[in-house]
Formats: sequence, structure tokens, C-alpha cells
Amino acid sequence: MRVSRLALVAVFSLLATLSMRADTTYSYTGQLFSSFNQVTPVFSNTQSVTGSFTVASPLAANLSGASLTPTSFSFTDGLDTLTNTNAQFATFTRFDTDATGNLVHWDVELSLGNILIVTNNYLQIVIPFGAFPQALDIGSNNSNSGNVYSNPGTWSVMEAASPVPEPSTLGLLGTGLLGLVGVARRRLIARS
Repeated sequence: MRVSRLALVAVFSLLATLSMRADTTYSYTGQLFSSFNQVTPVFSNTQSVTGSFTVASPLAANLSGASLTPTSFSFTDGLDTLTNTNAQFATFTRFDTDATGNLVHWDVELSLGNILIVTNNYLQIVIPFGAFPQALDIGSNNSNSGNVYSNPGTWSVMEAASPVPEPSTLGLLGTGLLGLVGVARRRLIARS
């Protein structure tokens, strides 16, 4: 009876180590603000939208218009910072990736009261000759804003190191567990 419990614990321990996941963080660096609409100057051309979001696994290749639910996020416009713990409104929509999984289009909109942070490379501008994509980053607080148009920032990707143990560690764990099972079995036979 004891041996089977020990074996069951060993199997569950092994499965628990194999089922761990590695989060992926996407970091955005926007271009410096180049236009302003300000009653009281609070934004300058030294500020930009920057930030990151984390998802449970890397974004798939060839996504089209996907909505995301990040496990965490934090974006700033150089004046205010909105995160998954303080934003009242957060959307991560219209995500497109290329054949290698790199972000090519996105729409991130965050707000808290009258604070707004947006990075968007999906907005369609319609003119008499047709429509074309335009990039837009906005930082806004009350009636003040800093903006950059038609000049998208860049994304970088950082995958967390896989928490799954390397094969030699698993082998060592397995050998130790087999040894424990052997000792328990000998004790059980000796008592019989």
C-alpha cells in the first residue's frame, strides 16, 4: 500500500515539473512625440509611449485581427503609467503577426479616468483615393496630449527561460525516486 502511494507521488511530481509554462513578454518602444495639443504644457518631444505586456505563450504566426488577454501589462506615456492593476479600461485588439510571429499591426488602448495611453498601428485613414494604415501613439492627461503619427514604434520579444528541468535533472530525480521505492519495498518484504 505504501509503495503504491510513493509511486503515485513520484508520478505526480514528475508530471507537475513537465506541465510548467514559460511566459512571453512583448515590449514596445514608441517614437518620440512630435505634435502636441496642450492647455498646460506637460508633454514634450522627449517623451513617448513605451510599455510591455505578458502572455502565457508566444503569439502564433499569421494572426489576423486577434484580441489578446495579457496576464499583465504596463504602459507609460512619460507622464502617467497604466497597468493591469490600475487601468479602468484596457483593450488589446487587432493583433496581426507575420509568418514568423512578429507583430505587424496592433491596437492597445488603456485609460484611467481622463488619462489615456494608445499605441495603434491599425488605424485606417480613408481619403478619396482609398485607405491606408497609419500608426498612432497618444499620451493624454485631461486636455493635454502628446502624439506621434505615421511612425510606428518597435516591438521586442522576450521568452522566459523554460522552467522545465533539463534531462539530467529529471534522470537524477527519477533515480532518487526509484531508490526510495526500492527501500520501501525491502522494508515491506522484511515485515512480511
